[in-house]
Amino acid sequence: MDKLDLILKKLDKLDVMETRFDAMETRFDAMESRLDAMETRFDAIETRLDVMETRFDAIETRLDAMETRFDAMESRLDVMNAGQKELYQLVRAIHHRQEVLDSKMEAMTMNVHKLHGELTGFREETRREFSRYDRHLRAVEKDLDRTIERVEMLEEPRN
Repeated sequence: MDKLDLILKKLDKLDVMETRFDAMETRFDAMESRLDAMETRFDAIETRLDVMETRFDAIETRLDAMETRFDAMESRLDVMNAGQKELYQLVRAIHHRQEVLDSKMEAMTMNVHKLHGELTGFREETRREFSRYDRHLRAVEKDLDRTIERVEMLEEPRN
């Protein structure tokens, strides 16, 4: 009976092991189901990541376009600043030229006033001289008239 007991013991051990294997198989099946569920979730996460990556690529493309536009605007602003500096220089040059013209105009105005004063003085002096010559001429005319009258008087008895 020894052998039979030994075989029975071994069979009992085999039953216990089979039960344990069944339990392990059940656990492995549960684990496999959980792994399948996790794999499904990871696939969903991977899909969402792909969608997000696509969106990030689109955002990056838009940011690149905005950066290009910003660079273009900076270039235009630099051109405008250079133009503004040039315009300021032109305005300063025109302002300086205007100041030079103003000073020349003021000098000319002073010269005109001086000439006007000299002309006025010349007119007055000329009037005085004419007045004096006029008086002298009238005196000469009177003398001439008297002389003509005397000559006529002298000539009358001869006729």
